[in-house]
Amino acid sequence: MSVIVAATNVVVGYGLAVVTKNLKIRVAFTIASLAKSYALRRLFAAGKMR
Repeated sequence: MSVIVAATNVVVGYGLAVVTKNLKIRVAFTIASLAKSYALRRLFAAGKMR
């Protein structure tokens, strides 16, 4: 039984590590996308004022 608990612990830990890593990447890309959208909107808004 102890081997099953240890194996389950490893599998769950690995799953959490994968989800956490993917979450960090998704958050980074979302922030980059928002910054890009904001910068482009400001750029085009400045062009319309001229």
